Amino acid sequence: MPRPRKSTIAKPLERERCVIYCRVSSEDQAKGYSLDAQLRALRAYVAERDFETEAVFVEDETARKAGRREFREMVKALSGGEIRHLVAEKTDRMYRNFRDRVTIGDLIEDGLQLHLATEREILHKDSPAYQKFVHDIRTVVAKNFSDNLSEEARKGMREKAAQGIWPSSAPLGYRNVSVGAVRTIEPDPMSAKQVTAFFEAYATGDHSIKTAAVVAQAIGLRSRKGARVAVSALHQMLQNPLYKGEIMWKGVTYPGKHVPLVSEATWAKVQQVLGGRAVNCAGFGRREYAYRGIFTCGRCGCAMTPESKKDGRYVYYSCTGFKGCPRLSVSEAAITDQIAAHLERLTIRPTVMDMLREALRLSYRDVKTESEARLADLRTEAKRLAGSLERLYLDSVAGNVPAAAYPKLKAKWEMELATVDEQIAAYGRANRATWEDNVQMLELVSNSAARFKTASIELRRAMLKSLLSKSQILDGKVILTMRPEFNLILQANLELIENPTLETDFEKWQGRQDSNPRPAVLETAALPTELHPCVADTIIYQNRR
Repeated sequence: MPRPRKSTIAKPLERERCVIYCRVSSEDQAKGYSLDAQLRALRAYVAERDFETEAVFVEDETARKAGRREFREMVKALSGGEIRHLVAEKTDRMYRNFRDRVTIGDLIEDGLQLHLATEREILHKDSPAYQKFVHDIRTVVAKNFSDNLSEEARKGMREKAAQGIWPSSAPLGYRNVSVGAVRTIEPDPMSAKQVTAFFEAYATGDHSIKTAAVVAQAIGLRSRKGARVAVSALHQMLQNPLYKGEIMWKGVTYPGKHVPLVSEATWAKVQQVLGGRAVNCAGFGRREYAYRGIFTCGRCGCAMTPESKKDGRYVYYSCTGFKGCPRLSVSEAAITDQIAAHLERLTIRPTVMDMLREALRLSYRDVKTESEARLADLRTEAKRLAGSLERLYLDSVAGNVPAAAYPKLKAKWEMELATVDEQIAAYGRANRATWEDNVQMLELVSNSAARFKTASIELRRAMLKSLLSKSQILDGKVILTMRPEFNLILQANLELIENPTLETDFEKWQGRQDSNPRPAVLETAALPTELHPCVADTIIYQNRR
């Protein structure tokens, strides 16, 4: 009897599992037009790949704040390694801060594949270095745009500031009072005179921030709770133009209606001391110091302060020694040489510059696309409100609106329209600010070392503030921590030097991205005298390749 044959029917292959991650702002979700669109697009992508969806995580908080609940739950679900695919819409929906990028990067190194559906990109542990570089630059630009937009869009009290009224809690030296229906500030009889005396003491140029704190304590300057005022709070006070009668709100200065505690002359002297132009009270005039306020002691964290020797021919920096730290000094010339050596590492190869240009081009395209979609919605809303106001007026003239209701409705809709108009303006300003950040990044990395060597003191200080997130001196050695975006560029440059074949790989990849020739979107421009620093997280990006 013939033996029965074994079945040759193959068992169906097990589908690979994935999780979907959506992020919407609270405003987007409230309006209901972002989440559904994201989910439809992501489910279509999952179906196209024939994945099995294990879970969907929807975040309704801002992606700039690390440690979000749904994000944490998603990371927990992926940490076991059983689910190999994470699907998100695009870079700026996945994360907008560097901590989350590092977290997902660790999972990628452990075998996870990150699918960015809209960008048609898959990142895995064997992705080429240039692909990871472009992805990380996109993260930087997305975060910069998010920060720029937040800076421009936080409009809750700007109108009050524009009217010359301080719109928040009174700072030390003032107190909040109500004048009729308006809440404003006036000098606090308990601390106003002490604040004035503190400014005048610091204006002499005889004190660092640390020693000035001792002066503040001696003259009786205390916090509202009677405690010693922190050094950081004193430093912020010295930079707050509120004390000279102006209101600085979200980068804009308005003339204030409150009583100033500091004269214009005293304020100017204080800013000169803070900016590195020390006032010599012995009658020898003013002296500019290149690195005053830039470096801290790597041992105790106190400021490194300058001192001239031999008739001003030599300048040395030493720790203030406020915490008992040994006052080891280092010459300004030695500091300059070490900084120049550090910046030489940022002299990048042409291919890395091409990679950076391409990354910034793609990043700005992402920002512009999202902005245009949001602006279209805002303009539609503005048109609707304008129409409502027009109809309200016509109905009022026709007698169809009660006299008591008309002013309330008019004020309500005018306020809503003003809010929408400001949001429209904020998007425009954020777009311009992001563009300027990108151009500045190109300029800084293209010739930072050569420019630094020949730059004026003011320009050197501005360059360091733009390039660095932290700068210390320890036992005579300069320790520089670059901002994450510049650290990325530096590491890409070093990797290209170690592996020259990446140049050919990048050229092939760039050709696949867009076969149509196009002009470069970003061009370097003349570096301004004063550079605004790029926004960055407090952590240092670590390349894990």
